[in-house]
Amino acid sequence: MIDLDRARFEPNRTIGVAIPTSLFDEIEQRAKLELASKSGWVRRLILNELTKAATPSKDAA
Repeated sequence: MIDLDRARFEPNRTIGVAIPTSLFDEIEQRAKLELASKSGWVRRLILNELTKAATPSKDAA
């Protein structure tokens, strides 16, 4: 699991991600609705997906 408190102070690495325009537009709309930055919204989305990947699903049992 990622220690978010420690990770916050680690050096950053920038990666390029290509996503469909419709998905980008949806992210932009949701970020506006939540008054959040797009990067913050995407970061939260990525962390949610990583958490799901790290948690065994009930189907796998």
